[in-house]
Amino acid sequence: MISESFRDPASLPPHLRFLAGGGEATRLLLARDWSNHPLGPPERWPDSLKATLSTVLNSPESMILAWGRDELTFFFNETYFPLLGPRVSWAMGSPFHEVWADAWAQAKPIIDDAFAGRSQRFTDLPWKLATDRGAADTWFTFSYSRILDAHGDVTGLFIFTNETTARVLADAALRESGERLRLVIEGARDHVILTTDVGGLITSWSSGAEAILGWSAADVLGQPLSVLLTPEDRAARVDVRELTTAAQAGSVKDERWHLSRSGERVFLNGSTHPLPPDAQGQARGFLKIARDETARRHANLRLAHETERQRLS
Repeated sequence: MISESFRDPASLPPHLRFLAGGGEATRLLLARDWSNHPLGPPERWPDSLKATLSTVLNSPESMILAWGRDELTFFFNETYFPLLGPRVSWAMGSPFHEVWADAWAQAKPIIDDAFAGRSQRFTDLPWKLATDRGAADTWFTFSYSRILDAHGDVTGLFIFTNETTARVLADAALRESGERLRLVIEGARDHVILTTDVGGLITSWSSGAEAILGWSAADVLGQPLSVLLTPEDRAARVDVRELTTAAQAGSVKDERWHLSRSGERVFLNGSTHPLPPDAQGQARGFLKIARDETARRHANLRLAHETERQRLS
């Protein structure tokens, strides 16, 4: 009987203990049928692949392992799940160019440079990707570096990657003003962007917020931030805790269910930041920016339920 967590090597058969520590990523690896895969079953993989993949699975950073040279096999860890969106259920072990078909033309020259030893790091590089929200402008900070075997031959790539879309949009919102600021915010239709005063009353509301949550600016301006929270989070005063933490720490991650005008629950993933102080150094309020990840959340829940059902069947 294999343990649910896949954290302890002893929970796996001896020939698969190199997969320990991967959590849901390990579950996806075990669920895939490798019998007809070019790499064959995991127990027959070369030691270099096993050791490298173990490093990836146990990393707290969002990481990809692309193994091979002619056709890169795509592996990823649990931290990388949010970046895959609807691909997460089938991407493990698939060819890189199929997983990121819509980004392949942009990624291929970077991969070729990495294979040639010209590793690079990119900060806030824009990508146009098909996501669970449809085609979206996104930004990523990442690096590609090659992996060499004992003979100096290239066997694959390490890719450290983090999506920085929310921070890029937040920085733009803080940096720009007037018409340019309005255009940036109104163009981000797949993000909720709002500001509050120091007490948590909503002072601005983007068109993306209206499209995602259904409330118009007239509905929410002057209302407390708690109007967007679920009853249980409202009772727990999550909005107060969120603004307090943002003021003290400089930002706070906000990943939870919210309520739309219709009463439906919408899963938002983003962050809250203090606005720059005014000319007298007084606090002005907060900026909240979040992406609608309802579809991804439901997809992940369905995947977990289906995996559990198959395990018990």
